[in-house]
Amino acid sequence: MTPLLRFLGGISIFAGVFFSFAAVVAILRFPDVYTRLHGGTKALSGGAILILLGAMPYAGGIAGALKLFLIAVFFLISNPMASHAIARACHRRALANRPIDEKRRGDV
Repeated sequence: MTPLLRFLGGISIFAGVFFSFAAVVAILRFPDVYTRLHGGTKALSGGAILILLGAMPYAGGIAGALKLFLIAVFFLISNPMASHAIARACHRRALANRPIDEKRRGDV
């Protein structure tokens, strides 16, 4: 493995960790369900994909890199579908624009 691939892999992993951290901050700080869902989905998808791409040079060959690529493709397909299902369930329960704290008090 060339030092350039290791360097690019490290940069990609670092960027993925940054986006994953941004997703955590979005989930903790945003006021309602939909903004939390949006922040968490977009940033976490980007973070996970970047981490998987950064791990490809360290996979030990073409077979390992292909497995990581297939995991990334699965993540790109499944994460938006799961987020849509969560948003649809929130919409059906009429949790649209109430802040999270009101939901906790009202649903008890």
